[in-house]
Amino acid sequence: MQATITIPARGNAPTVSIPYRRDTIVQCDLQRTPGDLQDPVHFSIEGSSPQNGTATIVGPDELTDSGTLRLHGNAQTLRNHSGHLRVRASFNGIPCGHSAWFSVCAHPVGVINGPECAPHVTNEDGIHVGMYISIGVVSDSGVTADLDQVSDQERVSGGRDQSALLVAYVVAPVIAGAEPAHLARFDRHRHRPDHIRLLENTVLRGQAGEWSNDQLDVFVCGRCTMQASVAIPNSGYRITRRIWSATLNRLRFSVTKTGRGCTVDQWSTGSGPSDSYSVTLDVEWDVPNEAEQVAQQEIMPVLRR
Repeated sequence: MQATITIPARGNAPTVSIPYRRDTIVQCDLQRTPGDLQDPVHFSIEGSSPQNGTATIVGPDELTDSGTLRLHGNAQTLRNHSGHLRVRASFNGIPCGHSAWFSVCAHPVGVINGPECAPHVTNEDGIHVGMYISIGVVSDSGVTADLDQVSDQERVSGGRDQSALLVAYVVAPVIAGAEPAHLARFDRHRHRPDHIRLLENTVLRGQAGEWSNDQLDVFVCGRCTMQASVAIPNSGYRITRRIWSATLNRLRFSVTKTGRGCTVDQWSTGSGPSDSYSVTLDVEWDVPNEAEQVAQQEIMPVLRR
């Protein structure tokens, strides 16, 4: 008797693991040799401990023919203890196969935006105006706190869909610093008012102009010892900035963030699950006090198309 037990791939993660708090269907292929009895093959979990994590077999733990088992991740693997669990098969008390070694851990499956969103003005590194929006990472376990050993990093593309007058305007890509995935935080999408006025005076000259960036998140899980970042599914968004003349002495600047499947560098992901958010601000042409450049603020959630 030979049993082949296959732990399914988990997205594009390079390590073998099963989700925490969820069931995983595992394929088991049985190959009897001539003379084998028709007795069932028994399956068990090897290596469970508080450090290695724990998993159990839900439902029947025996098969007489090829089929599936249902595993449940009961406790997460601790950092530096990855890959010490496996499914073992035995036939009449004799080992006849085993799965690859695996861990139990929660992984991100999406990035959500809002509902907190507001116009944003800051003096941290010079005056900027734009959008200030809450973001959070979704766990496949259903509990965001389970991602406490996951590191999340935002990747932003260079310019996308720049209007004709702004084709020559260079929009640089951005690599944000890594942050703990289980902590809620705010994302800022902004621009300097003096640059907005400069674009109007030297390039747009009364015509509207816009440019966009695509954004996604990548992660590394410390519980299953991933060595390279992989894209978080459903973390893609497009941020569009638009400038146009509002009145004789004001420019209008808007920032819109919309879910969108995208590719940034070597990573690709699907559309983020959140509705779109848009913030519109009026930027005055010439105001001595930079802190007073935003004369009117409007926040307007819009439906995602």
